[in-house]
Amino acid sequence: TAIALAWRSGGYAALLLAGAGLVLAACDSTEPSPTLGLPSPPATMTPSAANLKPPLRGLLDRSGEPAAQLLPVMAGWVVNVYWNAYQPAPGDPLPADNPVDQAIQAVRQANAGGHLDLGLKLRIFAGVDAPDWAKYTGGAPVNVINPQGGASGTVGRFWTQAYGAAYDAFQAELAARYDTVPEVREVTMARCMTFFDEPLIRDTSNPQSVADLVVASCCAV
Repeated sequence: TAIALAWRSGGYAALLLAGAGLVLAACDSTEPSPTLGLPSPPATMTPSAANLKPPLRGLLDRSGEPAAQLLPVMAGWVVNVYWNAYQPAPGDPLPADNPVDQAIQAVRQANAGGHLDLGLKLRIFAGVDAPDWAKYTGGAPVNVINPQGGASGTVGRFWTQAYGAAYDAFQAELAARYDTVPEVREVTMARCMTFFDEPLIRDTSNPQSVADLVVASCCAV
């Protein structure tokens, strides 16, 4: 596919972008599964139906707690969690009375006062919002440019096992604190993000970002 794309466009940039598609799609440096299906999680990590929390259904406010008059028609709201603010050094415990703790208290008050069943979604930001120590895990950070507005920043080598272990450890801390909190019903997994919490957004319309990521991954073409 990469060769065909390069031949049709007649340019090196097309080949670079096509090859980068494989690099940027990777989230781990482990060997791929021998089958096309996803590997099954270990039995100890497979939740039982009895332990699952009810899913969030309906409207969520991505800007935080909505106005009181809107609560009856909402399903809850989103809490933005920036990794660098919660774990500035490796192994740091989660800060007390952080925005998640505050949102839990707020949603409980809203539910109690209005007989509602509001929940929370934790939107975990890594990428340019990862702490500096994590960005240097697995190698030096990589420069990236956001095609939407031109902002620049650095991201860690999210495809490496070392970075993945650091990210998993942070998620484990969040789970230890909030997994038993019924109001926390959804947590994003965005280890491979750059500027936005959606890992699928790869900023591939910026050739310099693509080139830097390809070189950093040791798969330059």
